[in-house]
Amino acid sequence: MEKVEKELGIRPVTYVVGIIIVAMISIIGAWLAGFTRATITGAVGWPTGSGYDWTIGPCVLQLFWPFVISLVLSLIPKNLRFNRQELTIILTMIWVTWLLPTYWGITSVVHPTGVAMGIGAPYSEWIKTDWYYLYSPPPEDVYWHGFLYGGAGVPWTDWAVPLAYWIITIFSLYFMYAFLACLMRRIWIDVERVPFPTTLSLAELIESNEGEKRPKFFRNMWLWIGLVLGVLLHSPLWLHLVTPTIPFWPMGIDLTPMSIIQNAPLYIQLLPLLYAAFYLMSPSTLLGGIVFYIIMFWIIPAIMTASGAVPPVSGATYEGVNVQWMEGTGGAWASFGWWSYGYISILWGALFGLTAWTLFRWRGYVAQSIKSLWKKPPADVDAKEPIPYRLQWIGLILCFLIFSGMIALGAPGIPYWWCMIYTFEMIWFVGFSYAVFRSEVTGGTVTGPPWNNTHIWTAYTAWWFWSPTSPVYGITGGGGEAGATLMARLFYTAEFELHGYDMVTVAAPSASLLESFKLGALEGVHPKKQFTAAMIALSVGVIVTLIAWLTFCYQYGVLAQFSDSATMGWNGYYTVLVGYFIAKGTYPWMWYNNTPPTVWIHLAEAIGAIVTIALFVLRARFPWFPIHPIGLALALVPEGGHMAALFPLIGAYILKRLTISVGGMKLFQEKGVPLATGIMISLGFVAFIAGFNHAYIKLSGI
Repeated sequence: MEKVEKELGIRPVTYVVGIIIVAMISIIGAWLAGFTRATITGAVGWPTGSGYDWTIGPCVLQLFWPFVISLVLSLIPKNLRFNRQELTIILTMIWVTWLLPTYWGITSVVHPTGVAMGIGAPYSEWIKTDWYYLYSPPPEDVYWHGFLYGGAGVPWTDWAVPLAYWIITIFSLYFMYAFLACLMRRIWIDVERVPFPTTLSLAELIESNEGEKRPKFFRNMWLWIGLVLGVLLHSPLWLHLVTPTIPFWPMGIDLTPMSIIQNAPLYIQLLPLLYAAFYLMSPSTLLGGIVFYIIMFWIIPAIMTASGAVPPVSGATYEGVNVQWMEGTGGAWASFGWWSYGYISILWGALFGLTAWTLFRWRGYVAQSIKSLWKKPPADVDAKEPIPYRLQWIGLILCFLIFSGMIALGAPGIPYWWCMIYTFEMIWFVGFSYAVFRSEVTGGTVTGPPWNNTHIWTAYTAWWFWSPTSPVYGITGGGGEAGATLMARLFYTAEFELHGYDMVTVAAPSASLLESFKLGALEGVHPKKQFTAAMIALSVGVIVTLIAWLTFCYQYGVLAQFSDSATMGWNGYYTVLVGYFIAKGTYPWMWYNNTPPTVWIHLAEAIGAIVTIALFVLRARFPWFPIHPIGLALALVPEGGHMAALFPLIGAYILKRLTISVGGMKLFQEKGVPLATGIMISLGFVAFIAGFNHAYIKLSGI
């Protein structure tokens, strides 16, 4: 897709319309999330235990709002219509905020005290002991009865201090990621020119609004064919909602019990959404994912099982075998708590390698950026930036210091220097690695990157805080209940959840803003205007989301009509009570134990980094080398979310090769992209219709 050079002009009204749309999406999203397990996709009826609801929800919904907004704006009179660059600004504002009122956003910050009060003793007693005034109003019925049972207004006066604390904390975190995206922009957008495949769909929606008399939107035949076809192809996921006699089918066939390779997962994934999303990616990226999937899940299991290093899984299923390799429960790697060994450790290293190599390769640009703190760069360099380099660094450093301070303030007893280390980890493994991963992989296809790499540092942090074998054991509370309390507070204040599941990383704007910058490069929009739009949108989205979410919780009650908000579920029940479970030794998952990391864990991390960097070196030396370095991470990330991605990767690769062979990139751009975009949008429509239907059922008492 060619870059647009002409500046069409962006009117101030564009930002006003963007603010209104962001506010509306925040309110509608918060309301609908309360009836759909906070995911909006939760009312569709995903297979129990599949993890689809949590892992591909962002992919289901990511193009829904851009499509709806583009559709509505295409209907306005020509003299009031927005040009493509103005639409880019509006979509940038949507792109960095739409996840805020969902499971992957910020709503869980208001949950802990109310959840403990709702469950009752002993949790309600624990929260009274460990309650902290910055988190929420006191754990007393007068403040929480409405939250639990509805029919009440929000006691705003009592929420004033907690809301101020959380808004400042979230602002400093998200603005930190936004400044980081600015610093990454030049290398990844201008120098590396990475594809960011999701922007192909966004550009398709923008260009569909063009036309002299009327937009091409309704004449974009392949987009509408994809939309209709997607609804039909996904019918096994929603027909049971229309006709209960038709059983739900998860669109997959588990052949693992019949696999001739012991301990090798074999699941035929048929979800059209994944095939369409992967189709937008480059053939070398897809081939890398396929090759490394076969190595990691077929060849290595065969060798390790035959050697006796790993026993066969009893009653093998895809889920059971997947957990063995991704999380190490089969004994593949030395044990260091849940999610901290197995292939997750290799993935952690691979994600590190993705970022480290690029920074090393373009170290001259990195050095010029750093030097801008004391030496002004050439005027032509700063002129192309969202804001001058020096201000990018100052903004990043200030937000880093403020966010670290907010952690220390919200988790008294934890040294400030420790909070700074934790914040740096978040910058590297959430800000950098997730953004770099999405530069080659369709954004939102999986949420594995933030889940997986944060699980590892969560496990490390748990060991540091709670194990006598930790080198900082005494500094961090000395273990036991005191150490557990400090650890829980750290996770809560730093990640908005108490057990480090870290859903907030999916909504982190580092990746989404970089994708927006790529879209702006295609549409000829200066990144300065996009950065301004993103900062405005984040400010509005965070404030409106928190106000709307609290209002709906007190109006409907999380134990009453809002009981499907997941407040008492994954992003409520376990996340906010983990401190109690840990302290009492009854936490059901084994992330937190007294076992220090072994050399095998560090070796696995090193393997992931070395393999990834070696592939980068090969690609640099031999441009024809067909396997993209991101292949190792792509093979492992989906499996961290139990997605069974092999067959979608193979199918997308074959379809992409056929498309290019038959009609070249012209056929891909003119027909392939809109068709795939329509299929991806389709399941979002199904999810929203199902969500509103479920909300009607809950509110009407049917």
